[in-house]
Amino acid sequence: MIRKRWLLVSLTLAVSASGRAIAGQERNVYWGDTHVHTSYSNDAYGFGNVTVDPETAYRFAKGLPVVHPGLGNRVRLDRPLDFLVVADHSPVGRGAPIEGARNTPEFREAACRANC
Repeated sequence: MIRKRWLLVSLTLAVSASGRAIAGQERNVYWGDTHVHTSYSNDAYGFGNVTVDPETAYRFAKGLPVVHPGLGNRVRLDRPLDFLVVADHSPVGRGAPIEGARNTPEFREAACRANC
């Protein structure tokens, strides 16, 4: 019984001490987006996004001006994002690929690897 109590007290103190060590550490906050679809994805393309390719998305995330796909005017972020993940759907296996993606060197290389 004493042994179990001693173990419980030891574990409680260890957890408390580790919590204080973590709380004292410096922390950073990063702002970004972990799931962006460009005109290479069927769903984004279906909503009228026919101009925003991955390069344009990354330019926007960096705070550079880009043309809004729906409004047609130039837009930019006041503060650039710390990170951006382009999570386009694979154009292969979901029907015909979007023409914008089909005309890129990356797509031609991937299509060749899959079909050559």
